Amino acid sequence: MSIEKTVKSDRLLKLLTALPTDLEAIEKTLKQEDFKPDEVTRAGFDYAEACFYECLDVLWDHSEEYACSASIPVPGLMSTEMPRIFELLLRYGLDPNAEFDCETVMGQAAMVSNGYVAADTLALLLEHGGDPFLPSDDISLFDELDFNVCFDAFNQVNRMFYDAEVHCWFVLLGYTEGREQAKNHIDVFSERRNDCNYEPFEISDLKQHRNYTFALTNVPNRGENFSLHIIDRRTFWEVARL
Repeated sequence: MSIEKTVKSDRLLKLLTALPTDLEAIEKTLKQEDFKPDEVTRAGFDYAEACFYECLDVLWDHSEEYACSASIPVPGLMSTEMPRIFELLLRYGLDPNAEFDCETVMGQAAMVSNGYVAADTLALLLEHGGDPFLPSDDISLFDELDFNVCFDAFNQVNRMFYDAEVHCWFVLLGYTEGREQAKNHIDVFSERRNDCNYEPFEISDLKQHRNYTFALTNVPNRGENFSLHIIDRRTFWEVARL
């Protein structure tokens, strides 16, 4: 059941979306006004939704500028502070598994495509009990991202958006250790790192998604005719392959 908007949740939302972001003012308001967890959760969901539309307006509509950008947050956007804002809201009762009109808090956060802020936020929500397998509009966040990573590999109008999506997928794989159905399609090459100063790779290592990047290759006559290679940024070894 969706949590309804209230006057207080809307007032908190205005603080969350104001620029420049003032985390001290947000926390002061949360302390002084005794917000209910439902009000904090509703404001957090609406903030993530606003960040999603901000990315569409600023980054998608300027795809020629950002299509092949490095995946670092674009300064000056309200979504740039999303991990820090959610860290604050979690301390005041935000429920990462709340659902709104067939969309979850986690699912809405995952749609934000400003660098790796979505992946960092998902990791935070998972650390606080987020469940990526909850059904939302008949599909879980895990299954949706698992599908989109494959489908969107062929539809990269904006590489920055795809990069953000893949890193969200990394995080979900890391925290769920690949879930059985996805793990069956992922080859792990842990032995390739044995001569490096790192422990053998495990899927759970993808919790630290910033340590990894990826590449795509054409593979004729192999299912989707492509392969996604997960690469350790520190050693440039391929550690896993979809």
